[in-house]
Amino acid sequence: MMTFSLKIVFWNIRKNEDVQIIHELVEKSAADLLFLAECPENIATKSGLCEIEPPVTLSKSKVRGFRISNNYQITCVENGLPRLWFYIIEKDGQLFLLGTVHLKDKLV
Repeated sequence: MMTFSLKIVFWNIRKNEDVQIIHELVEKSAADLLFLAECPENIATKSGLCEIEPPVTLSKSKVRGFRISNNYQITCVENGLPRLWFYIIEKDGQLFLLGTVHLKDKLV
């Protein structure tokens, strides 16, 4: 059985719109996938990153996913919850299920 490596970065940007910091993170980490919690809706447009579109309204999402590498297929699976997203990643016939979650702030 063949295996593949995938570098995933998850970061809570706390609504920060500084795309330079995001680009530096992607460059330094050599990420294949980037997931940003508390991400403003306009980050994809401002940064030029390729957003992984979930099948429901983006404004409800607490986590946004971005494809950095095109070496695989990725699909977002609808679950109806704004804080939890699942992604099916496929490469060379292998499937990988990834879940991302943005928990509620314990201080609120």
